[in-house]
Amino acid sequence: MKTGRAIALYAVAVFVLSATLAPWLFWAAHHFGAWPFRRVFNRAILGVALAGLWPLLRSAGIRSWREAGFVPCLFRLRQMPLGFALGIVSYGLGGLLLTPSLRAVGNPWNLLGFAFTGIVVALIEETFFRGGLQNVFQRRMPAWLAVLVVSGIYSVVHFLKPSGADIAGDAMTWRSGFEYLGGVIACSFQETGVWRSVVALWLVGIVLGWAFVRTQALYLSIGLHAGWVFALKTLARLDGGSLVDNPILWPVLLLLLGGIEWWSRRKH
Repeated sequence: MKTGRAIALYAVAVFVLSATLAPWLFWAAHHFGAWPFRRVFNRAILGVALAGLWPLLRSAGIRSWREAGFVPCLFRLRQMPLGFALGIVSYGLGGLLLTPSLRAVGNPWNLLGFAFTGIVVALIEETFFRGGLQNVFQRRMPAWLAVLVVSGIYSVVHFLKPSGADIAGDAMTWRSGFEYLGGVIACSFQETGVWRSVVALWLVGIVLGWAFVRTQALYLSIGLHAGWVFALKTLARLDGGSLVDNPILWPVLLLLLGGIEWWSRRKH
């Protein structure tokens, strides 16, 4: 019960503090260049969430990075490049089935940038969602239920990013963060294919969460996540579309989930 209250308080604090800080960060950022408010808000919510993550983990009894999933083991560390390759192959397969004719990627350095972005995003999000939230939930409920719950949170957080909810700089006030948050919730449900995206991201979260459960470390999850980001950005550059809202991804993810279960049983 104490952990449940801590999670609820953490969630409320993240949204309230992010909405409060975002306008001030927007004004400060404009001394260095023009940033859209939605981008500043996303950075604010990520920063606040990360700042409060460690106190939340400690309140749940997680007191080291090892307990959060960063196990110092060479065998498990090798799961990261394996996951990266699986992520590229699984999403790449879906992309080729969806768009068999692709343009050139352009500057090869773009691929290096996509890989770097994938690694950074995966490290942050897997530490937060799997090493943090899922770890906390697993201490209070069965692992499979924790995976389903956290995957649902993961899905909702990711699809709440419509561009239509942005606020112009000349209309910015100290209340704009709360107005933007309300606009995000209202606009998200009006976007085309939103429920297909929710299902796909929920399945993505289940695959990542189950990889964490079965390996008892974050490395496979981080590798998969980084590979998916790399593949998505590369495919978007090649054909200009998005794979996340297409149901063709669902059976690919289910096959990958089954493969992870088979592989973990064979190893252990």
